Amino acid sequence: MFIHKRFAVLIFLLVSSLPAYAEWTYNERIDDFTDEDRSSVNPDVSDYERDDTLVLSVSCQSDGLNVLLGHSYMGGDSDDQIRVIMRVDRNEALGPIYFDLQGNDASWMPLRHVKNIVQQMINGESLVLRATDPLDNEQLQQKVSLEGFSSVVRKLSCFNL
Repeated sequence: MFIHKRFAVLIFLLVSSLPAYAEWTYNERIDDFTDEDRSSVNPDVSDYERDDTLVLSVSCQSDGLNVLLGHSYMGGDSDDQIRVIMRVDRNEALGPIYFDLQGNDASWMPLRHVKNIVQQMINGESLVLRATDPLDNEQLQQKVSLEGFSSVVRKLSCFNL
């Protein structure tokens, strides 16, 4: 019996030390007056390797599929932009790309890059991001699991890759 308890404790320790990844979440948001779809998909907090100072969202907007970063305060450059570099798995890094600041705590990826990064995310296992504020060169870095992304992103009405 002592051996069985020991084995059970060992299995528990091994399983509990594995990274915990939750699924991405679909958030439906339809405007009540215009019926415009602004739904989004977001990773669960447990999907992030670090704290929530840099978070990711893929959403429908009036111009189609968009990638948005939420982050702590960034001042940006003279064009109100920050630099972002992204890499899915061991693929070639994308960037640095200049994201447009929305306020000082969110940034939008230029549309011309969205299709490429979303396609890589669909086929990938993890995404690493680094956002740099040109104002003071502060950097935020994040790694997020892509487990569940490929199935949930297809629920977005604007998804057409």
